[in-house]
Amino acid sequence: MENLVLIALQCVEEDRHARPTMSKVVEMLLLGENNQWSQL
Repeated sequence: MENLVLIALQCVEEDRHARPTMSKVVEMLLLGENNQWSQL
């Protein structure tokens, strides 16, 4: 859950150049999902 908040905060950066691309967001979400499964 913390990972989702961190990604969301990056997405609302005031400087649009500091925001991740949608493909990067998807990549971060998938990596976070994989890490959650590996911790079980």
